[in-house]
Amino acid sequence: MFKRLIAKGILVCGLVIIVVLCIVLFYVSYKVKKDLENNLNQVFSDSTHYSDQISDKIPKAFLIKPFKCSGIMSFKCSSNLELKTHDEVLAKLDNFSIIVEQIRMDSVVIKTDSKIVFSSSFYSDYPAMLKLLPHYFKINLKRSVLDRKRGVILDKVDFELDSDATSLKLGTQYELESKKFINRNAIQSIQISKDLYDGQIDLDDKIGIHKISAYLRSKQLKTAMMQLMQEKKIIKDNNESDYESKIDESFVTIGFLAGMMGPKGYILQTNQLLKGLSELLKDQVKELSLEINSQEGSFKRWSVRELENLDLESYYDVRVESQK
Repeated sequence: MFKRLIAKGILVCGLVIIVVLCIVLFYVSYKVKKDLENNLNQVFSDSTHYSDQISDKIPKAFLIKPFKCSGIMSFKCSSNLELKTHDEVLAKLDNFSIIVEQIRMDSVVIKTDSKIVFSSSFYSDYPAMLKLLPHYFKINLKRSVLDRKRGVILDKVDFELDSDATSLKLGTQYELESKKFINRNAIQSIQISKDLYDGQIDLDDKIGIHKISAYLRSKQLKTAMMQLMQEKKIIKDNNESDYESKIDESFVTIGFLAGMMGPKGYILQTNQLLKGLSELLKDQVKELSLEINSQEGSFKRWSVRELENLDLESYYDVRVESQK
């Protein structure tokens, strides 16, 4: 009898603990959802304000409807956005969503993607422009806290942009060190990062880049560019030799400027990159990639004040490749 009472007591206590944990979880998730909604809506409100301060010609993001977030252990926040200049709508981001998942004290994953629908007024004079304009983008960010005592975080970012003519992929991996990150968890550091991006940067804040990558694939780049140049009366209709001649002329000028203004330690890679872009536009190659990697054993985080005099060649290797 006594054992049964103990067993029942343990069972009741267990159920009470579970209920309390569920209530706490619901409260915490509700609070996180509300904080996410408020912060996201504020971000886009601020972005419009900042673009107004810089120039009235910069596209401004307008929320068609406020972000609404759902979820318990992970969260999805959705809205529709318009990009406008004055009263003209340039583009719409349909079903724009931000997903926050794999939430830990020392890491978090944030994903966002959307279809992009451009207004016909954006390309009405030159219909071929529509093939070159992006119709979809995706961004994945993984934020990891490396050292809470020193305020060091690691970001891995992947970005994709698709159009009818091309597919672009960008990636980077970098570390940030700031007093603002000290004793902050991954989610808290995201909000602090917004302050850094808004220009509230201390000269002692540090950044170190592990790698940067770019990959460009042509689907029908030459066809789209030829059509656009025909519409702009730059070349004669369906004149392929005229098109390639114009491309060559343009890259002679670009190459000259790059030689004067580009990094002296990467002249070979700069020439390879320009040659690859020219060949991509002429459909002589289908893919072009660029990789910048920290040299083995040379990774370092530099303060903002040190970046101006940074000797890139001593710390980074650059590789350019193209494929048919």
